[in-house]
Amino acid sequence: MKKSIFLLFVLGNCILTLAQTSGKIKYSVQIADIYKDKPDAKKQIVDFFDEVRKQANYIELKLEYNEKYSKFEAVKSLPIEGFEMPYDIAKKIVSDGVYFQRKDSINSLRLKIVGEEKYYINEGKDKITWKILSDSTKKIGEFNCLKAIGTSTIINVNSKKENKLNIEAWFSSDIPCSFGPLGYGFLPGLILELKQGPISFLMVSYKKEENVNIEYPEISKETTISLNEFNQKYMTAFRNKF
Repeated sequence: MKKSIFLLFVLGNCILTLAQTSGKIKYSVQIADIYKDKPDAKKQIVDFFDEVRKQANYIELKLEYNEKYSKFEAVKSLPIEGFEMPYDIAKKIVSDGVYFQRKDSINSLRLKIVGEEKYYINEGKDKITWKILSDSTKKIGEFNCLKAIGTSTIINVNSKKENKLNIEAWFSSDIPCSFGPLGYGFLPGLILELKQGPISFLMVSYKKEENVNIEYPEISKETTISLNEFNQKYMTAFRNKF
């Protein structure tokens, strides 16, 4: 019965909003206090991380999409004088690069510029298996949303150990496109809220807009690398400097 209700929810909203094939959405970001339950952590580290969390509140992110592609990135802004370092770290934590998605592909790409080199990184988010919780619903702004959960695997460059991140997404089939922040998506609706580990992206505004132009990068197997390959290459280059 729940499955039938869910299908009617998705199909009904898709039919009603089929014309919403392009638009722009802005997100705010929050970083949870990862030291909250660690009383033995050094005060200097805790205080600095608290400042990083505060600076994240000044970062705005945007997702643009059309019937074929999406592009997600931080809005260009200047840090408050005297807080450049925690601001830059916060920006790297929440969105380190420009993320592209294609409707006809389950892969997502991240453009990362290091020095004068451009890297197109296959983030591997196509490997996430979403579980849609049809009995978890809420309204975000004017949109009806369902909750989906999954896990993402990140390999530590130094220890080679796999770390699992819990992913939580609130998506709306009122906006029938399969895109979202950080290259996450492949759900029957746009992701309006996303939680990746301690980082949460929250919708601030949505604007339906016709003819959103996105220049999707021309890529091939030779011009893309996996996230693990990029991390290895980046760490090797960093070590060679010292």
